[in-house]
Amino acid sequence: MSTQTAGLQILRLIPLSRESGDILIMAQVLAGFLKSSSAPPNRDFTVKPRPTSAQIRRGRGQGLTASSVTSRYESAPARLGSSWEVLGNGEIVASEDPLPQDAHLLDVWANRDSRGAWWLDAGKVLHCLASGGSVTDISRFLVEKSQNELPEAIEGWLSGIAAKASAVKGIESALLIEMCDEATAVAIAGHADAGALSRHAGGKYLVVAGKNLRAFRTALKKLGYAIPEKEFQP
Repeated sequence: MSTQTAGLQILRLIPLSRESGDILIMAQVLAGFLKSSSAPPNRDFTVKPRPTSAQIRRGRGQGLTASSVTSRYESAPARLGSSWEVLGNGEIVASEDPLPQDAHLLDVWANRDSRGAWWLDAGKVLHCLASGGSVTDISRFLVEKSQNELPEAIEGWLSGIAAKASAVKGIESALLIEMCDEATAVAIAGHADAGALSRHAGGKYLVVAGKNLRAFRTALKKLGYAIPEKEFQP
């Protein structure tokens, strides 16, 4: 039975002997009831367009989710956790593909396996440090991405590589000089003047820094030795 029909039946049940004022009041109440009950509820049935695959991919890069992508691209709430995990064995696990720039940095320091995980590589880290990089930069990047401190094993491993990378303090040109035998080379290296300008390199060889060659030649002459002119390169 509809609401309108019920209202009419109630109206018929009102005795005609009632005073006209009561009937008028009752009619107004029923009219208001019928109007409010028949009005549609104030609801928004607007259907949001289904997001395209391109919108979803763009949304992932902007902190959006597929369910939140509308024509206005509303941002999704910030994630409470991180999708990265750095393990003590050097493995870096990402639950989803990292951004291209992040993947590029990981490729500089690590090798990626068939499962999509990265493994820190000592050779790559050493090459990075030799090219001007730093362990501090590597550690900061991994901490920011994992939102957690690095395992102590990884911190110690990186520190060990950094110590070796900084062990070489300088490079300069030197000459390897071959003597007639090992005894002569040892004797020259042990002399006060000539030995201060050269180092015994094993066997019958001496090493002399290029900047000391002239002075070494002079010291050899005092000992009765000479470097042939054709071999001498100032």
